[in-house]
Amino acid sequence: MVTGFGVNPFPRIHFVRSDYSLGGPDLVATIKRKLDEVGVEILVNTPAQKLEVEAGRVVGAWFKQDGEDLLIHAKDVIIAAGGFGHNPDLLKKYVPVMANYTDRTYTGEGNTGDGIKMAIEAGDQLYEDPWVLGNGIGAKVEGTYMLSFDRAKMYVNAKGNRFMNESIHYSQVTNRVLAEGRSWIFVDSWEENEEFDKKLQTGESYGEVVEAATIDHNEGIR
Repeated sequence: MVTGFGVNPFPRIHFVRSDYSLGGPDLVATIKRKLDEVGVEILVNTPAQKLEVEAGRVVGAWFKQDGEDLLIHAKDVIIAAGGFGHNPDLLKKYVPVMANYTDRTYTGEGNTGDGIKMAIEAGDQLYEDPWVLGNGIGAKVEGTYMLSFDRAKMYVNAKGNRFMNESIHYSQVTNRVLAEGRSWIFVDSWEENEEFDKKLQTGESYGEVVEAATIDHNEGIR
């Protein structure tokens, strides 16, 4: 099924189930079944090391398998190694505003930019301004990843001004918050937030959570 999702009206997101459940794992399983059908061998625990270049063209890749170097030639090589959310050096170079947040990124631990570094070494060029897709906002507090997809909260900047419509797609939230600088998310005390509020209570020691009786009591917070 190709459809829009959430507040994204464009039919460009692929789901393998109509109820949106397990989109990623189901997609991977579907691809795996097809690869098995056509006899494609998948090598696991075989990390890529570098690209093989001949006459200015990539003709294969070097891997490490059981401690041995392995070269596989190929007509085409696709780099699909993820981004660099867990690489502070690449973040500092390309997205400096995020350089100090590798411990809070929502991306997988394998997103260390290995594929990007191999492409650079092979002579490829990156965008001058790398494309950054946000995953919303979370915190060090365990269990607050849900903020990434919760449009019921209110975002305000350091002056207390609301600066965006919270119903925008989650992929845009991160960039809006980064552009604004220091920001706060207001979570009220109604019963719908009761369980979430308990998680927030554990985060006051991180300096990320402030409790007040009313919004007015937060005046002057920096």
